[in-house]
Amino acid sequence: MQVVALDIGTSSTKASIVTPEGSITRSTKRLTGRLQHPQPGFMEINPEEVYRNVTRILKQISKETRDEDVLLSVSCMAPVLVLMGKDHKPLRPGILYNDLRTSIEVDEINEKIGIDELLRINGNQANIQQYGPKLLWLKKNQPSISSRVTKLFDLSTYLIWRLTGEEVVDFTIAEETGLLDYSNLDWSEVMLSHLGIDSDFLPELRQTLQTTDITSTALKARLGWRGKRVSVTSACVDAVSAPIGMGLVEEGHMSLELGTTGIIYTPSRSPNPDRRLYLDLSPIENMFVIGGGTAASGLFYEWMLRLLMNDRVDFRNAERLARGSKPGSNGVVILPYILGERTPIFDMLARAIIFGLHEEHTRSDIIRASMEGIAYSFLHHLRIMREKGYRIESGAITGGGAKSKLFREIMADVLGLTLSYNPKMSTTIGTAYIGYMAAGVKKRWEQAKEWPVITDKIDPKASLRGLYDNMFSVYLNLYEKHKEDFRSVGKFF
Repeated sequence: MQVVALDIGTSSTKASIVTPEGSITRSTKRLTGRLQHPQPGFMEINPEEVYRNVTRILKQISKETRDEDVLLSVSCMAPVLVLMGKDHKPLRPGILYNDLRTSIEVDEINEKIGIDELLRINGNQANIQQYGPKLLWLKKNQPSISSRVTKLFDLSTYLIWRLTGEEVVDFTIAEETGLLDYSNLDWSEVMLSHLGIDSDFLPELRQTLQTTDITSTALKARLGWRGKRVSVTSACVDAVSAPIGMGLVEEGHMSLELGTTGIIYTPSRSPNPDRRLYLDLSPIENMFVIGGGTAASGLFYEWMLRLLMNDRVDFRNAERLARGSKPGSNGVVILPYILGERTPIFDMLARAIIFGLHEEHTRSDIIRASMEGIAYSFLHHLRIMREKGYRIESGAITGGGAKSKLFREIMADVLGLTLSYNPKMSTTIGTAYIGYMAAGVKKRWEQAKEWPVITDKIDPKASLRGLYDNMFSVYLNLYEKHKEDFRSVGKFF
């Protein structure tokens, strides 16, 4: 049995052949699909286009597989709502997790059901990621489409259905829809009743490690696996599978992803739901994932560089310039909220702020302050996690932003955590480990700690703790003092 890891991300889809020792022998990548923006803040994608690109990338990677059966382990961006009609075709483009159209509907669900009850059911307050606000918006704004819905698929459900004919969703993705009762691991009657949904509209709930075979000989031949048995896992949220590839399968550790968005997670067997954080399920039995997602981390950093570097993004030169400043950026503090913010403030009207400028400041100060502002957004989560009793002793960092040694140093200093880094870490590594668990090749999740090859470990500088605590207080105060101003501006622009 050979494991092929398939990770369907927001911008790109990647397929890798990964050995049982955790080495990638072959990898290929292509565009997931064209993101559609019918209105400002709307984020949609054509699920059939994604499927076509998935089959193309699988055909490409199949040329590199050995002559043996294949287990296709899947991770996917989630949740992405796909509305299916009676002819089993999508009625409209899928709506992404980061779509911003549902602020009114989010407030409506939080008020009518109550945040305490939502935390009891799903472990999360209503938020823009979930199905509920999107379904209410569709009923109000696209009733002709809403009335014809016969099935609610996630993007992963759609892809697995196209590959295998099975309508399934794994528990990690189901949890992110907001419709799952996380204690009972079943669809919530309270949520379905409030939204007017019958459970028959939803796919079958599955454990992540459960597999389904591709039975179509024509499809297997088209993919390049004629005559082989090809099994597909039930998929997993990409942000949940990624930390497994960093060996974070036990309590006490944290994963940080400095990608387009920022993702921070820590595993826990004793969840303590809080409205400021996300509660997710792990594919590991009786394990939960506590964390959050920032709206823009790497995206914000690139945006700032374009403004400061004549619309050119030169990361190497930007790091050189930033080293010309010093910790605390000579008093400049930045809120990186160019797309509003998800956790922990859940404020889509929040705006970016550059605070503390005077005539002696330079590009170096502003570039470094951009890095520090992103680090403060992670620290905001870390402080809340510790406040809720989660034990966090060390961390691992990945993502495009982590390629910068200075960025890694700033993250370690601001968070006060020792951070490990593996430059060869891929989004498909954790997905592959899930596949080996599903295949029975790996017997224990703890073995995932043997995979990462750490090439850099950064200890925080204790001498900077007082400085960064003070600057972080300024960061928090800036939002609190201006959140009503954001709403005032939002009425006109």
